[in-house]
Amino acid sequence: MAIVALASIIGLQWPTPILFFTALLPVLMAPSWVVGGLALWRRWWVLATLAIALIIAHLVAVIPGATADDEPQWVAGSQSISVLQANIQFDNPSPAAAARRILAEDADVVVINEYIGQFAQIFDEVGLFAEYPNRFVTIDGAGFQEMIMTRLPSDPASFINLYAQSVPELRLTVDGQPIRIFAAHYVAPKRGRWLKYWNAELSATGDLATSYDEPVLVVGDFNASAWHRPYREMLQKGFTDAHDALGESLSMSWTPQQYPFNWPDGLIRLDHAVFTDGLWVTELRNIDVPGSDHQGMRFRLQVRPGTT
Repeated sequence: MAIVALASIIGLQWPTPILFFTALLPVLMAPSWVVGGLALWRRWWVLATLAIALIIAHLVAVIPGATADDEPQWVAGSQSISVLQANIQFDNPSPAAAARRILAEDADVVVINEYIGQFAQIFDEVGLFAEYPNRFVTIDGAGFQEMIMTRLPSDPASFINLYAQSVPELRLTVDGQPIRIFAAHYVAPKRGRWLKYWNAELSATGDLATSYDEPVLVVGDFNASAWHRPYREMLQKGFTDAHDALGESLSMSWTPQQYPFNWPDGLIRLDHAVFTDGLWVTELRNIDVPGSDHQGMRFRLQVRPGTT
C-alpha cells in the first residue's frame, strides 16, 4: 500500500509493473482502513500511525475525483453534441455486435480505437458507415488504427503528430464556436522501452491545451489512470478530465484478462475524455462494447457560444 502511494506521488515507473499497481491505487489502499481500525483496537500505536497516514493519502487521492466540480454558468442553455468513444479491440470476435451497439447509441461523433481494415465491410453492412459519412482514419501503424466519424458537417480531414502517434482531428462548428476533437490511443507502458513514448505522448497532449484558439477535446484510450503522475501533469497544462469534473473518476473502463484481475465491470479507467475551457461534459456514462475488454463511454459535450 505504501509503495503504491509513493509511486503515484513521485511518479515511479520502474519496474514497469508498478504502473499497473499504481492504477489500482483506490483498491489497493482500501485495506489501510481495516488495518488502521484493527491497530487502534489492539493499541498497536506505530502500526496505527502508519495506517492513518495511508488513510489520509487514500482520501487525498480519491476525494477530488469522486466529487463533482461546479458547472460553469454558461452551460445552461448552451448547445451540445453527443460523443461516443469505444476501444473496439482489434481482435474482437464480435465486430458486428459491437458496431450495432455503437449505432444504437445514436451519437453525433464517434471515436473508435483499435480499428482494423477487416472491420470495414462488417461496419458497412451493419449501416454504421452510412450513418457516419465523414470518417477520418490514421495510417495503419501498430496493427490497428484510430478512427473518428461524424454525421455533422465538418472541415476536411487533418492529422497531427503526438510524438510518435498520428492522431486524426475533427473540426466542427457548434453555435458559432469552432472546436477541435482528437481521437488518440497512447502506447501501453508495459515494457521499459515504451515508457519514453508513453511519457512523451502524454506531454505532447498537454501542449494541445495552449496550441489553439479554439476549445479542444481529446478522446480515447490513454493507457493511463488518474493516479499516474504523467497523466496528472498533462491535465495541469490546461485540460479537465470529464470523469473528474463529474465526480466519476472511480468508474472503470478496462478489465485485464488474467485471473484474479478479470473483474466483470472493469478494474481500471484507461479511457478518458479531456477538454479545455469553452467545453463541458454532461450525461456521461459507460456503455458495453461486445467482444472488447474495454467499456466505451457516451457523453454530451456542451459548447460555449461563439461570437461568429
